[in-house]
Amino acid sequence: MKEQVTVSKPGLIETHLEAGGKTQSEVAGKAQPEIVGAIHAEVPAETPSVERFKLVERVQHLVLLTTFLGAAFTGMPLKYKTSWWAAPLMSTYGGVWIAGRIHRFFAATMLLLSVFHLGYLAYYMLVKRISPFKMPLFPTWNDVKQVGQNLAYFLGLRKERPAFTKFAYYEKFDYWAVFWGIVIIGGSGLVLWFPTLATRVLPGIAVNVALIMHSDEALLAVLAIFIWHFYNVHWNPDIFPMNWTMFTGRISLARLKEEHRGEYQQLVEDGVIRPLGGAAGHGHHDR
Repeated sequence: MKEQVTVSKPGLIETHLEAGGKTQSEVAGKAQPEIVGAIHAEVPAETPSVERFKLVERVQHLVLLTTFLGAAFTGMPLKYKTSWWAAPLMSTYGGVWIAGRIHRFFAATMLLLSVFHLGYLAYYMLVKRISPFKMPLFPTWNDVKQVGQNLAYFLGLRKERPAFTKFAYYEKFDYWAVFWGIVIIGGSGLVLWFPTLATRVLPGIAVNVALIMHSDEALLAVLAIFIWHFYNVHWNPDIFPMNWTMFTGRISLARLKEEHRGEYQQLVEDGVIRPLGGAAGHGHHDR
């Protein structure tokens, strides 16, 4: 017997109950040893979760992920063309000319995504009447305080992490870094793409400046993504090999309670979710 309970409130919750409402441990405890493994494979543990990202947000992330990697893997060999690894990689693209065209395709798509995202934000501000200062990714003074609190936690001076809301300060940093990256990399890239048009309104030295801005900011972005961002979503031992939330759109309540305790407490107070029993652990959660 299988029952699925769905609560239709903001932040959809789904709970799966198996085997006539009995817990997995109760069923497995009465089974013979040779079939316990089969029961564990067929009867998933109870995993309440809430929606964290809408489909349109996940699609935007997927496009950004694809275009960024495409631009990075075609642009870095151009920047370091004298390095030992650049020529073999460039040859796989069919040479410098084709690599440049591929690079511009990904860059143009990323710029179109940026325009779409600005329209997405405008929709919430103009149609939904939500102030940008009230959006969850807008930096606040509380983020500054939580930087210090989190540092104290890492140094053993606090017993628990700060009560992060929907997005922690480092997640907001990831988000806003894309904004200044698009302005600097995208703007300088357009100057390099259309130098004749650009120098009609800018001095000729602007092309040289744009080349430095474009390549150095791109290197900074690559380092930030492959070190900072990849650690938070891939290499962190608690979520290795990756955090699937941006692809599934959902986060388990156990992980929400541990990593975004402020949001978890607010959802409990609003009656959207029921509190979990016991404290959330620090190991691997359903992601």
